[in-house]
Amino acid sequence: IAVGTGSDSGNVDGTGSYRTYATGATVNSLAGLRMNSLQCRRSLNVYWKTAIYLNSVSDVRVFAGVTASSSAPASSSDPLNALEGVGLWLDSAVSANWKIGHNDSSGAGVYDDTTVTALTSTLYPIEVYGVADTKFRLVALGQSTDITANIPASGTGLAFWIYIENTTGSDRTMRAYYAIIKNDK
Repeated sequence: IAVGTGSDSGNVDGTGSYRTYATGATVNSLAGLRMNSLQCRRSLNVYWKTAIYLNSVSDVRVFAGVTASSSAPASSSDPLNALEGVGLWLDSAVSANWKIGHNDSSGAGVYDDTTVTALTSTLYPIEVYGVADTKFRLVALGQSTDITANIPASGTGLAFWIYIENTTGSDRTMRAYYAIIKNDK
């Protein structure tokens, strides 16, 4: 994902191998990683995992999760508006806390507060599971949360997004360490 002045680079240091995603200084630039095909399904017990590390938690929006879109996301305070998906969400203009975002595409996304404040210099492993075709489970922030309402339909094709967006004219960066996605056959 490189919308506006967004860019990425590969890095290796004592924390591991990762990609650094930088928004650039243009307001509402996005940078990140996405899957460009809708190959996964809740009905096939989709499993998705990543780990992100934020270098900035002010003037940012961050999303990491599965969506029914293989296109690059657009600048939005509601990335799941009219879009099926489940993921971890931060919009620092609204709250310093991480939210669990989910939607079945029937309107605005639903964002449940985790009460966990987003921090810099912290590794955030994130997992999203389709469980027995009845729900999604998001495991992150030391919490495991089952989501049964306003979720992608059983057969909806899913991909993933991991991105950061700046909301002012300042460069913002994050790291992504890996992205794993699989389905039952």
